[in-house]
Amino acid sequence: MIFRNFVFFFFLGLCSQTFAATWTELPNSNLRPHAWDWSPHPTPGVFASIMGAWSGGTMDTDKNRLLIFGGGHADYGGQEIYAFDLRTHAWSLVAEPENYEDLDVTCSLGGNVTVNGFPKSVHSYDRNVYFPERKSFCFTTGSIGYPTCDMAYRELACYSFETKKWSFETAGIRTRHGGGAGATASRHQLTGEWWYQGTGSSTTARLGRFQPKTNVWEYGGYCNFMASTHNKVSAIDPHKSKLVIIDHAGRVYILDLDEFVPGTTRMQNHRVVTKGDIEILNSSDRMGLAYDMKHRKMVGWAGGKVIYILDLDSLEWIKKKTVGDHPGPPLSNGTFGRFAYSEESQVFVLANGVDSNIFLLSLDGLDIGGSPGD
Repeated sequence: MIFRNFVFFFFLGLCSQTFAATWTELPNSNLRPHAWDWSPHPTPGVFASIMGAWSGGTMDTDKNRLLIFGGGHADYGGQEIYAFDLRTHAWSLVAEPENYEDLDVTCSLGGNVTVNGFPKSVHSYDRNVYFPERKSFCFTTGSIGYPTCDMAYRELACYSFETKKWSFETAGIRTRHGGGAGATASRHQLTGEWWYQGTGSSTTARLGRFQPKTNVWEYGGYCNFMASTHNKVSAIDPHKSKLVIIDHAGRVYILDLDEFVPGTTRMQNHRVVTKGDIEILNSSDRMGLAYDMKHRKMVGWAGGKVIYILDLDSLEWIKKKTVGDHPGPPLSNGTFGRFAYSEESQVFVLANGVDSNIFLLSLDGLDIGGSPGD
């Protein structure tokens, strides 16, 4: 009798158990205390804008750290790079900014480079990347540089963690290559290719594929629809070889990367209609999108303790509640690559403002249905 009661209550507990993804807030992990000290000069703009002014981040997959870079326009002028280490749960400054006197606040130099070879600070949107082949953090220039400098040239700007220097590349990149408001890019985790959707003119609003090992760019056809959409986010499912792009209006585009044809492929021709819990698309201009390599799921977050999984076969969004700590609402100007996946730690990491702590999201407790890759 005692044994039967034990079994009954044991299975009753299992049936009532909640299976959910878990958010964990890391105490004392906000970036503010680590801000660059500009004294005796004033801070060039507002430090919070390094995240808050349409700026993102990317994962350094070699050292398992989230890199933060941004600001730009009249918001923040520093070009420093910060890193949050997921092994030690600590921030560090990994690249210093230009001298205050050489920030070129009058835009007298023109272009996007300071006298000492630093890029002008820009809104980085969703176009930051780390190339392990180069041991470098890179982004495409093209937004308005600090404080109001027109970016005459749009290049691939890279900071080498080996040489501790910035470099700029134009070879193979179209004139005024796809920077600007809302450009988005994602690195294929298995092939290393960087897929980049530009905005703007007929020479820039194209889907590009960059091979960092060979320094070769290839471009699809001009996308007039992509030219005018901003705050785009993207992520790649490397197992299915599919690129997902979501624009500010909640439109979803999915491309089978194996079908990319240079000179021809236009992302606007690959718009799809998704179903299910599509309310996340109402906040697409603020959302983060990343792919979980362990569970093989495309995950969107647009605030609070709810996440959305996009099934790339059925094109259905599946809403999932989470447990644990509350990450709060997203920044109003976008999340971009500050919601990223760490393959080493097997968690998502969220940097949601310089005064907010870092949050980690694990899907290990989530009943997501099917087996990985289904």
